[in-house]
Amino acid sequence: MTLADHLIEQATLLIEADPTKPRQANLRRAVSSAYYALFHETSAQAVTVFMGVEGAASELGHRVRRALEHRNFFKAAKWFTAGRATDMPETLRFLFSAIGADLRQFCQAFTDLQEERHRADYDLWSEFDREESQRLVASAGAAISLIRRIKSDPATVAFFWACLLGDAMKSRA
Repeated sequence: MTLADHLIEQATLLIEADPTKPRQANLRRAVSSAYYALFHETSAQAVTVFMGVEGAASELGHRVRRALEHRNFFKAAKWFTAGRATDMPETLRFLFSAIGADLRQFCQAFTDLQEERHRADYDLWSEFDREESQRLVASAGAAISLIRRIKSDPATVAFFWACLLGDAMKSRA
C-alpha cells in the first residue's frame, strides 16, 4: 500500500472512531488526511512521470517531491477546471480543448479538498458531520484512482508541469 492508501485508511478509521457522537477533532483530522492522501499521490505520480519509477524512488526523487508546493497544485487545478481557456497561462492554452472530463473531475476534487482541508484545519467555527467527512474521504479516494488511471495522458502530464512550475508558466509564454 502507498502512503496515500494508508492516509485514506487512517481517515476512515478516524471517522468511525466514535460510533455514537463523532469528535470534531477526528472528523477534521480525517478531512485533512484525505487531502494529504490526494496531494501525496499526485506528487508521487508527477515525479514518477518525470523521473521514472527508479528515479522517483531515489533520494533525488524524494527531494523533488518535498520541494513541490501546495499552492502550485491548487493553481494548476484551478486552471484545468476553468470554464474558459483565458484562465490558463498562455503556455497551456493550446491544450484547453484536450482536457478530458476525468482530468477536470480530478482537478475539481483537488481544489475542493484543499479548501475543505483549510476549513478543517483553520476554521474553528465550522463544524463537520460524519456524512460530510465520509463524502470528502470518498472523493479523495476516487480522485486518487482517477490520477492513477490518467497519469500518462498528455493533458495530465501538462497538469503535472503546471503543478511543478506554478505561476512561472505565466511569465514564460
